[in-house]
Amino acid sequence: TTKQSLEFAKARAGELGVYLRDVGGHPQAGSSEVLRLFLTLQDDMGVAWAEVSSSPLTRFTAAGSKAGSGLTEAGLAAGDSCGEEDAMLLQLTAFEGMRMGSVNQAVPKLEGGITLFRERGERELSCAMELGKLGRDVSNDDPDLTRILEALGSTLLRSGRRTKRLGMELDAGIGSYVMEYKRITNERAAFADRRVALQRKNGLRQRADAK
Repeated sequence: TTKQSLEFAKARAGELGVYLRDVGGHPQAGSSEVLRLFLTLQDDMGVAWAEVSSSPLTRFTAAGSKAGSGLTEAGLAAGDSCGEEDAMLLQLTAFEGMRMGSVNQAVPKLEGGITLFRERGERELSCAMELGKLGRDVSNDDPDLTRILEALGSTLLRSGRRTKRLGMELDAGIGSYVMEYKRITNERAAFADRRVALQRKNGLRQRADAK
């Protein structure tokens, strides 16, 4: 029945949501570039605004970015309470927190936009080839239509080659940003380790003062 089908769909959606969260949280699979692009590039709006994407993983990533920014701010406050005495390190932590948050949100969108560029170029090339075949098929029956199809196919062929080449150049151009995106996890871990070390240092100092 319709009611049973709806219940099955809701149950299945819940199971898929749990599965996607588990995959996204996996230390290796969750950081896979191929997996991320495959699951997030569902529509143009999802690429431009991850928060309203139809892809659960895209929304999950956006929520993680916001949570990471909140943790960074909390980390700054914790650093002050832990007795960070180096003003330069405090300033560096604040700057790096904003930088990492920006990179974490921008790079996936850039990768998605570049992928769309390359896909559009490939589709234009495919369309140009099909128009060429159609023009040859109707050449004997309708020469005027053949000329129109050839002109359109030639235009799409040039556009497809340029678009695909542009996508490849952009992909090569953001290589350094992708490397920065991959380093964010280690950088945040380094700041977290320092906060833990400061807490331990202050704890030992308080115990020594108590004696």
